[in-house]
Amino acid sequence: MRLAGPGSCPNEPLGRPRGRRPLFPLRTGFADYLLYVAGKAVGVIEAKPEGHTLTGVEIQSAKYTLGVAEQIPHYVLPLPFAYETTGTETQFTNGLDPAPCSRGVFRFHRPEELIRLAEEGKAQLRDGLRHLPVLNEAGLWRVQVEAIHNLGASLAAGRPRALIQMATGSGKTYTACSFCYRLITFAKARRILFLVDRNTLGKQALNEFQRYTSPYTNYAFTEEFPVQRLTRNTIDPAAKVCITTIQRLYSMLKGEEEYPEDNEDPSLFEAEPSPLVSESLPVVYNPRIPIEAFDVIVVDECHRSIYNLWRQVLEYFDAFIVGLTTPPIPRTCGRPSNWPNRSASRPTAAEPWSISWPWSGTPSTPRPPCCRWPSTSSSASPRGCKRRNKPAAASPPNSAAGSTSSRTTSPPACASSPTTSSSPPSPNSAASARPTKCLAQSSRRCSTN
Repeated sequence: MRLAGPGSCPNEPLGRPRGRRPLFPLRTGFADYLLYVAGKAVGVIEAKPEGHTLTGVEIQSAKYTLGVAEQIPHYVLPLPFAYETTGTETQFTNGLDPAPCSRGVFRFHRPEELIRLAEEGKAQLRDGLRHLPVLNEAGLWRVQVEAIHNLGASLAAGRPRALIQMATGSGKTYTACSFCYRLITFAKARRILFLVDRNTLGKQALNEFQRYTSPYTNYAFTEEFPVQRLTRNTIDPAAKVCITTIQRLYSMLKGEEEYPEDNEDPSLFEAEPSPLVSESLPVVYNPRIPIEAFDVIVVDECHRSIYNLWRQVLEYFDAFIVGLTTPPIPRTCGRPSNWPNRSASRPTAAEPWSISWPWSGTPSTPRPPCCRWPSTSSSASPRGCKRRNKPAAASPPNSAAGSTSSRTTSPPACASSPTTSSSPPSPNSAASARPTKCLAQSSRRCSTN
C-alpha cells in the first residue's frame, strides 16, 4: 500500500515483520504514521488494509493525536489533523473545527493547506459559518430569505450537502449570489465554484453576479470580488467565484490544456445515453487542482448533475455542496413509480441532499399548505422574482394551515386552502375551493389536480 501523504514520517516501515515494535511510541499507543510538514508534526495517519471499513477508526486516530510529547516539534498540541486510509478510501478529521467530525476526502491535502489550517487556529471556515451576521433582507423575496436562512442553519450544523428547491422565476440565481456574498464576506470562504451544465446558464449566472449589489456596502459583487467565467482550462488564483460547466471541469481534472467551448453549449443531461443510467466517470488526482481548491460548490439545475455520471467530479473536492433545483418531476429525476409520496410533511427550502416530490395524493390525503402572492400594496417587486399570473385574492382558511413551519410568523395560505381537519376534502367539491397553483414558492408547493 502506498500512502500519498504530504511529508509523512513513518513510525514503522510498511511490510515490517510481525511483532517488530515501532520506531518510537506515543504516550497513548503506536500510530502507524506521524505526519510532518516543514519539519513539524501536524497530524497522524492510521493505515488499514484495503477493504477494511473506516467507520469508528477515527476514534483510534484521535487517541494518537493526544499522545505526542511536547519535545517533538509541532504546530499545535494536541495534533490537529488525523487521516484514516486504506489506500483506496481516505477519511480526514480537522481537530480545529468547532465540532470535529471525520469526512471522506478524495486525497490528502497539500502541505501548504495543512500549514494554513494549523496557523488559523480556531478561526476555521466551519466556525465562521456558525457566526454569520443577521441577514439584510433588502431586495429579497420571502422565499429567498427563507432559503438563505435555512441554508445558513444547514452549513452551521456541518452538513456537507444542502438542496435549495425554488420554483422557476423565483430567483434561484439571485439567491445564490446573496448567500455566496455572505459566505465570502463573513465566513471567509476562499473560493466558490458555481457549476452549470451548459454555457448559456454560465453566461446568465455571470450577468447575475455582475448585477448583484451588496445591501451592506452598495457595491456590485464584481466590484468587491473577482468573478471568473472559465473559457479556458485555467483558474485565476485571485478569483473568489469561478463559473464553469461540469464538462469543462472534468476536462481540467483530466489535465487537458484546452476544451472546445462549443462542447459546452448542449446539456449532456439530454444526451444519449442518458446520464441517469451511466456509470461514474473515472477521476484521478490532479495536483494543479487540489481537493481544497474550493470551499463551497453551488450546482445549478442539480437534478441534471448529481447523478451517476458526474458524481465523482463533485466528490473530488473537499467542499460543501449546495444544489439548486426547481420542484422536480418524475420525468427529470427518474422517480420510480413505487416511491412514497414525501410531500405530506413540508420540507425546508434548504435541507440535506434529498428531494420532496410535488403533492399528488388522493382525496383522502390532505393537501399540504402552500403560498399565494401577497397584497400588491407595494409597486416594486423584490429582485429576481418574476410575477406572473397572480391568483385572485381570497379569504383565509378557517384554521391556521402550516402551523408546523419553523418561521416565527404563520405562512400565508392558498385561496380556499383546506383546513387541517381530520375529515378529507370531498372529491366533488367546487373547483373554486381547490387551491391555486403557486408561482413563488420554495418548500411550499401545491398543485391543481
